[in-house]
Amino acid sequence: MKLTLGRKILLGFIACGLILFGVSVFAFKNSEKFIASNNWIDHTNQVLSEFDMILVSATDAESCARGYVITGNTDYLESFAIANTKAAEHLAKVEELTKDNSTQQRNVAELERQVNARVSNLNSIIDLRKKDFEQAKQFVAAGDGQRIQNGIKRIIERAQKIEHLLLAERKQVSEAEGRNFNLVFIVLLLVILIILFIVYSIISSNLKALKKAEAESAAENWVLMGNTELNEKLSGEQSIQKLADSTIGFLCGYMNANIGTVYLLNDKDNTLVLSGQYAFSSPKDSKEKFALNEGLIGQCARSQKQISLTDLSEEQMRITSSVLNAKPKHLLITPFLFEGKTLGVIEIGKLTNFNEAEKKLINASMESIAVSINTALDQQSLRELLERIQLQKGEMEVTALELDQQISSLNRAAIVSIADANGDIIYVNDNFCKISKYSRAELLGKNHRILKSGKQQQDLFVGLWSTIASGKTWKGELLNKAKDGTLYWVDTTITPFMGIDGKIEKFVSIRFDISTTKNQMQELAFQNEEKEKRAAELGIANKELAFQSEEKEKRAAELGIANKELAFQNKEKEKRAEELSMANKELIVQGEELQAQQEELKQMNEELEEQSQNLKQQQEELQLSNEELGEQTASLEERNKEVETAKFDIEQKTKQLEVSSRYKSEFLANMSHELRTPLNSLLILSKDLSENKKENLDAVQVESAEIIYKSGHDLLVLINEVLDLSKIEAGKMSINIEKVSLKNFSDGLMRDFKHHAEQKGLDFTFTLDEKLPE
Repeated sequence: MKLTLGRKILLGFIACGLILFGVSVFAFKNSEKFIASNNWIDHTNQVLSEFDMILVSATDAESCARGYVITGNTDYLESFAIANTKAAEHLAKVEELTKDNSTQQRNVAELERQVNARVSNLNSIIDLRKKDFEQAKQFVAAGDGQRIQNGIKRIIERAQKIEHLLLAERKQVSEAEGRNFNLVFIVLLLVILIILFIVYSIISSNLKALKKAEAESAAENWVLMGNTELNEKLSGEQSIQKLADSTIGFLCGYMNANIGTVYLLNDKDNTLVLSGQYAFSSPKDSKEKFALNEGLIGQCARSQKQISLTDLSEEQMRITSSVLNAKPKHLLITPFLFEGKTLGVIEIGKLTNFNEAEKKLINASMESIAVSINTALDQQSLRELLERIQLQKGEMEVTALELDQQISSLNRAAIVSIADANGDIIYVNDNFCKISKYSRAELLGKNHRILKSGKQQQDLFVGLWSTIASGKTWKGELLNKAKDGTLYWVDTTITPFMGIDGKIEKFVSIRFDISTTKNQMQELAFQNEEKEKRAAELGIANKELAFQSEEKEKRAAELGIANKELAFQNKEKEKRAEELSMANKELIVQGEELQAQQEELKQMNEELEEQSQNLKQQQEELQLSNEELGEQTASLEERNKEVETAKFDIEQKTKQLEVSSRYKSEFLANMSHELRTPLNSLLILSKDLSENKKENLDAVQVESAEIIYKSGHDLLVLINEVLDLSKIEAGKMSINIEKVSLKNFSDGLMRDFKHHAEQKGLDFTFTLDEKLPE
């Protein structure tokens, strides 16, 4: 905040007053320190005096005791008691005075022990004197009392020496503080003189700066007005081309510039394209597109720094009219950024210099221009994204219809079940119930282990669960046991489906009954074994026939009929060989047919798996598109808030809000139409399914169709309520009071949330109090 001249002078005098006040406070504090120092000196003298009085009292006590010993006069005992009392009082007082000095406290404690010892010694002498004078004389002559008395003197001298040192130290501190006070006082007086000189300098300099400040204020107001008017030009929904032309047109007109261009960044090929211009006539060799780092335009965009040129001599850009054909002398190229990213470059040329206010206006307006350009780009991207979503939506509807047809065909041909992440069954089709002999109610909520036959190795099932738990598809043949105990073979494909969080939500199992094929293979294997046995028997028969032939040859001469019998047996042999060959051919044909059936089953499983993957991929693409739309919508809303914040002080904010409200109403109207058209189709189809006119749906499927219809109808009501928001803002909303059946309301809640509760293994009930009205 800039200070006025009067305030600066006032601050100068306030500073002087504060310094004088500081001097007074300092003097007061210094006097307090001086008084405190004198008090400590008095304290030291008092301690010294108390030590002297202790010595005097101890000496008096000794004199009184000696007087009693010598004379036997009891008056000395009274004086002895008084001396002891005084010594104890002085000891207590000196202990109180030196409680802040640990060294003296130790001296006092030692002195007290010595004094008590001396008093005890004197009492012993007095007690002996009362009994026997000679013993008392001998006790005194021993010299113990004198040694104790000398110890008392040494302790007192040592303590007094410490106090004398403290007294000298405190006197030195007092003298140093006096000198410091004088020095500080002189320094503060010099500071006051300096401040007075500074105040004088401020008065003279402010008079000179007053005109300069007025000029700067006028320039700031000019910049502020220009930025405000530019924001008004940028408000509202405009095309990129119109927005660029409006921007450069206003800047050139407001700054009296002679020529200008706007280049916007094309993200597809990273080039800057001429998008707006003012009084610009393009020569033949000029460029309307620049790559990053190409020319001054590209360099400015890449470095994100302003480029200023003066005294231009090139003929690349000229200012032309019917009476003028001149080149600009000064050129200013400025990038505008949004969140650190270059969106484009503005180029402005003048015949005169750019002053600081004009440069400041250009720099200040770049943020608003960037926000507006980015908002326009986002709106364009949003429109393109909505068109793409509509196209994808149509494709998804076609895909969903094809998928429904494929699922219907799959339900007719295959055995289908769905299990949750724990392996518990949540859906089975009619074929599953038919082959397992279990009802749907008996299967739902149960684990697939209910079908285990116990005839296969446990390692097979461990590998199965390990494969599907890792997110991979498992294929193989399983031998299951029906409710009545019969066994049946199924060719099984189990595919896990992931949720948004990447965790497995359910497992879809598709099975084909291959019991007949398995039985045929077993029968074929049995036939092969029989044929091998017959072939072995035929070999033995051939050997016997050969032996018989040899015998018959020997007997040929004797029996003419043997040749005929041999020929007949050879014919029988040939017939049996032909029968064996035909059986082998039949076996080969049956094997080929079985292999073809297995190939068809395998191909069908692969097609179903591929269709499932395609559906999953389409769902992920739709989800990504929705997330992208949500992110762009959130980004657009955030940037719109930034635009509104930047335009908070604009005088015509009310008009902008009205325009924004009108656009929102139009957007809601268009979006509601686009949503209700496919939603109505969904309602018609789900209604037709719920009526089950062909009676080919079970009760669960009919209920599911009814839930789809109910949810779609609620969504349609919600869309209509969204449209009513615009009526509320316009003040045209009316409230209609209607009766609501609580039973229908509770039944609707049960239908909507029952399946969700079942999937999560929860019990969901809804009970109405009997006291409630209908």
